[in-house]
Amino acid sequence: MGQVLESKWTTLTLGVIAAVALGIALVAVNAARDLRDEWVAFQDDLDVVTGETADALRLASLQLAALSQSTLTFEADVDETIPVEASVPFNRELLIPVNTAIPINEEIVTTIEVDGPLGLTVPVDVRVPINLSVPVDLEIPFTVDETIEVSTTTRIQLAVPIEIDVAATDLALLASSFSDDLADLAATIEAMR
Repeated sequence: MGQVLESKWTTLTLGVIAAVALGIALVAVNAARDLRDEWVAFQDDLDVVTGETADALRLASLQLAALSQSTLTFEADVDETIPVEASVPFNRELLIPVNTAIPINEEIVTTIEVDGPLGLTVPVDVRVPINLSVPVDLEIPFTVDETIEVSTTTRIQLAVPIEIDVAATDLALLASSFSDDLADLAATIEAMR
């Protein structure tokens, strides 16, 4: 009877162990199935993200390639008050032409002595009318040697148009290099899908 009892307990223990093992196996299989479903969903999400990333990288590559051949056009607004301090020297010799006539209309009253008979000199008051025009034609040199001090502020307001031919700058090489690198990265990501 001892052996039968031992055999029943062994069988019962083995049955419990088998049931527990079966339960653990069912839980493990169910967990593995959930893990597989999550892995498939992750792969699907990864495919979507990988495709969108590759598309975005290709677009960025094309835009950088276009930038390297473009012309940037914009306006720079300037609104500044600039102080101006200067000494302006004037050192010139000017010739001033004078071409005119000076009218003289005078009467000169004077006394002259006239030799008379018998060796006598007789004083005579004389009025001499003068009515003439004296022509003047000359150039008068005039020297200007001055320094004028200027101290003021000037406000400058303008829009300066600026055009930059990117192809003629180092930016074109950099944009082209980045464009090639992004295209290579997009191809690498696409190959991972």
